[in-house]
Amino acid sequence: MAFQAGMNPPGGLWQDDPTNGTESHSAAGTAIMADKNHVRVFSRYLASNTIGFVASLSIILLLVTGLPFTRRLFMWILLVIVWVAITAMAYTYSIAILVSTPERDQHDAASVLTKGVVAWCVVMVFLLVGHTIRLLFNMFRKLSYFLLQRRRPNTIAA
Repeated sequence: MAFQAGMNPPGGLWQDDPTNGTESHSAAGTAIMADKNHVRVFSRYLASNTIGFVASLSIILLLVTGLPFTRRLFMWILLVIVWVAITAMAYTYSIAILVSTPERDQHDAASVLTKGVVAWCVVMVFLLVGHTIRLLFNMFRKLSYFLLQRRRPNTIAA
């Protein structure tokens, strides 16, 4: 999905080169959104899409390398990368919707997207805090078990 969004940004690509210098767009194959919208909007779109793309590739790489995902730490890392990928794709989607929404409907689209982003952030914080607490609890439990084992005297009979 991120690859497709990168190859076909909202608004498409210029199909022709400017011929006589009077046309106000870049060369063929460049993003129309980069010329028509503020550079900041296009750079945010590009940054969030790239983050989603790299995170997705990282997920694939981690899954095929054979790391021991029975370990909670590796699972937590994988889970965080999945969250980053999904959040970046959601942000890319939001920018694409705002860019492609007609000017008269911008306020309504922004309102809906804002509510969606707030709901998404609440869910993400809740999940991140919950999983982090669970990970830390398990790590402290294993650490205390290890420390108790070291303090016990060797009880093997001679």
